[in-house]
Amino acid sequence: MGIRALSSGRGRVVKWVAPMLLLGWVFWGRSCAPVRPVERGVAPMMRLLTYNLDKDSAHREDALGVIARTNPDVIFFQEASAEWQALLKSKLGGTYPYASFNEAKIGYDGIGMMSRFPIVEERWLAKSGGGWFPSQWVVLETPVGKVQFLNVHLRPPSSDTGNKVVGFLTTGGVRRKEIEGLHGQLRPVGVTVVVGDFNEGDDGQAVKWLRGKGLTDALPEFDRKSSTWQGAYMGVRLTDRPDHVLYSAELRCFEARVVPERASDHDPVLAVVGLKAAR
Repeated sequence: MGIRALSSGRGRVVKWVAPMLLLGWVFWGRSCAPVRPVERGVAPMMRLLTYNLDKDSAHREDALGVIARTNPDVIFFQEASAEWQALLKSKLGGTYPYASFNEAKIGYDGIGMMSRFPIVEERWLAKSGGGWFPSQWVVLETPVGKVQFLNVHLRPPSSDTGNKVVGFLTTGGVRRKEIEGLHGQLRPVGVTVVVGDFNEGDDGQAVKWLRGKGLTDALPEFDRKSSTWQGAYMGVRLTDRPDHVLYSAELRCFEARVVPERASDHDPVLAVVGLKAAR
């Protein structure tokens, strides 16, 4: 069956094949391998949270409660619309005095971070490789030393015309090219963390490419089943794991988990990391 037939929007083929393809996307590559138990780390450590806020959220105060309960040291946001940015700065500025956000135009493109640790350097990375949204590079002075962070919101699985089925079939390679271009703008050495909404699961092409570069995806070490996104398409409820925290070989992850909430279609991912030598 060709992509043209799938994208036509007519007939029983589209009605039934599209949900099956997307269900395959949800369950593809789930591993049955054992997971690591949560460890008690030795200081210094960092509590990192990545959180796609949902630009149209109707429960924004709930998101603030989730952040307060989770108590991260650094929070990386996606879909941080202008309204979200104003609320976060107003409510969380005292706890997280070091903050940086872009100028969001459509909401989906909003991205930024808030931190207890000082910002040493930062720059905004333009869209690349077919991506739709900008990315953020920032160096923080943390308890484990200077760490470079890349905060991403990669290309959604959608065609340029909004077709989800065609997008599912065609955008994996786009995200891989996108992350290749962004990774090429990182410093070649030093402690590195890549976080954000990858718009693909644990075995997506961009995630696999980063693993091939020596980064470890934190959540699958501790939990290979919990979804971080919930949605629906053509009447079918879907779940996936598009939110990731990947860290370089100098670090060890002591805990990673999904934080259930109701403010967004994404649940944030928390990862607690520290220097491997300090274990």
